[in-house]
Amino acid sequence: MTCSLSLKANLVIGDSCSAISCSAGCGNGSSQKITPLSLGCGVSYGAVSSTDCPVNVATAGALGSEYVELPGITGISEVLFLSVKTTATVWLLIDGAPAEIQLAGGSYPTGFAGGEAFDFDVDGVNIAGTFTVAAQAADQVAAELNQAAIGAGLSFLPFSVVSGQLKVTGSVVGPNGAVAINTAVAAIGAAGTESAVGAGEILKVSGLALLQFYSSSAPSKIYVSGTSSVEVTAAGAA
Repeated sequence: MTCSLSLKANLVIGDSCSAISCSAGCGNGSSQKITPLSLGCGVSYGAVSSTDCPVNVATAGALGSEYVELPGITGISEVLFLSVKTTATVWLLIDGAPAEIQLAGGSYPTGFAGGEAFDFDVDGVNIAGTFTVAAQAADQVAAELNQAAIGAGLSFLPFSVVSGQLKVTGSVVGPNGAVAINTAVAAIGAAGTESAVGAGEILKVSGLALLQFYSSSAPSKIYVSGTSSVEVTAAGAA
């Protein structure tokens, strides 16, 4: 099933009048520059979603300190069209994601005798300690690291096993999120120190923003930071 969304508007510029005081009939014919406010005509989308009414968004701290998911884009896996109207300045984080490091080259079983040190940082929290002799398989290593992470104060499990190798993932999306390997542990694929930050492009919106994306670069996740009432309409792939 496809959904329709119509954007029937052109930006018309005449060479003999200003943008704010153009009189009727000015800039006709070849003196006009007409720019369609759409990437295409008759575009169909797999899903269209919107906020039924203005939604109040309020994040902690200064702009960019915290992001929450932008309301009104439920059920859309790739955003091709986005309209955002705000009553105050907000920051949009396009394709936001937390920081992550995928380890490679880990050799399992590890052969740990117990006492091998580890040291990671996840979103500003240090996770350090030593492995026990029981940390042989990859899932056993992840379990001991996650236990240390909870003990350090994290409320989520940052360590997982992907395709047989360890992966560390934060929870803070955007450039404020960060993970780091502070101590090399070759047996688990941490050959040296390494760090990564969260992903996403920041766009300042203060008023009305209309965004259209080509499918080759369509974002799947959009977040917002700030305190404002927002109205959102989005369309794209279901």
